[in-house]
Amino acid sequence: MQEFKVMVPGAVAVDTIEVTSPFDCSVVGTVERIDDRGAELALNTADKLFKDRSRWLSVHERVSVLEKTAELMQLQFDDLVNLSLSEGGKPYADSQVEVARAIDGVKNCIECVRSEHGTEIPMGLSRINESYCRDF
Repeated sequence: MQEFKVMVPGAVAVDTIEVTSPFDCSVVGTVERIDDRGAELALNTADKLFKDRSRWLSVHERVSVLEKTAELMQLQFDDLVNLSLSEGGKPYADSQVEVARAIDGVKNCIECVRSEHGTEIPMGLSRINESYCRDF
């Protein structure tokens, strides 16, 4: 079971929420919840960090982080599918497609970071999306 603690500097958990499987209602994890003050702290911290461009990662550093993320997700593919199954209660094939699309989404982010222009990512650009959409 995974436990997610508050990660907002200065914020304190007011309680813990249980994450349950919609399939059998078993507890698959917990998440600490913050109050309005904690949410304000989170938003103010994010705003401050965003406005201070000197603390931003360079493009090549962001790409490196995203590449490592995609690599780790691929290595943990089965674990992520099982997590999706337990939290979402989706069929196995749907969970596989969901994880594959998430990995593809990270790879798409790499391309976007490199090109620095915003456009939507249409469906059907990868083999995964095509095979999944054809089944309907």
